[in-house]
Amino acid sequence: REHLLIYFASSFAQFALDMAFPLFCMSEKGGLGLSSTAIGEVLTAAGLIYVTTQYFIFVCINENFSLYKAMVIGGFGGFVPVALIPFSMFLKGEYLVFAFLSIVLSSTKIFLSLMSVEIMIAVNRTVDMSHRGTMQGFCSLGGSIAKAAGPVFGGALVSFCYHSFLPRLGGVIIFVVLALIGFISTLAINFLDKDFYYHSCESESITSSESDASLTIQV
Repeated sequence: REHLLIYFASSFAQFALDMAFPLFCMSEKGGLGLSSTAIGEVLTAAGLIYVTTQYFIFVCINENFSLYKAMVIGGFGGFVPVALIPFSMFLKGEYLVFAFLSIVLSSTKIFLSLMSVEIMIAVNRTVDMSHRGTMQGFCSLGGSIAKAAGPVFGGALVSFCYHSFLPRLGGVIIFVVLALIGFISTLAINFLDKDFYYHSCESESITSSESDASLTIQV
């Protein structure tokens, strides 16, 4: 249950960010005042960085860290850049803002993808193999609800912050709130009961060994 809640919270924050970021970029007051073309170029550049570097980062982290440590790295590596997005308001120069946002967004996507993958692996390990189909169903249902509610929350948060605070302060608060949601879900990983995961790994290893032994006897 705790694994699922972390997955839902991180998905919620990710999709809220996907809604809040373009609104922040388009805002003339308290934002960057970018055109839709410029926003598209930033997203394209971030996507190219994501595609070309994701594999190598995933392999490096998974080879050097355990599942839960990789999960924490993914959470902090993904949500720390979110809190840095408002700094783009203080940068001078179109190309500098473009480069900064592209790097920040690509980092966010890479590490949050890592976090999501590791959580799904851990979720499947917390139940027996016979119940993993049911667990996947719960993940899909809860994830869909979180992904639907995230953009609604993101849009409402942007509207509230810009109407309740000074424009630039509102722009900062938007991403601080989203980053805090991510930080809380990441910190919660440290309180997960990891015995389920390791017990499942041992059980599968024993099952696999018994299956191999059975095949050997039959031969």
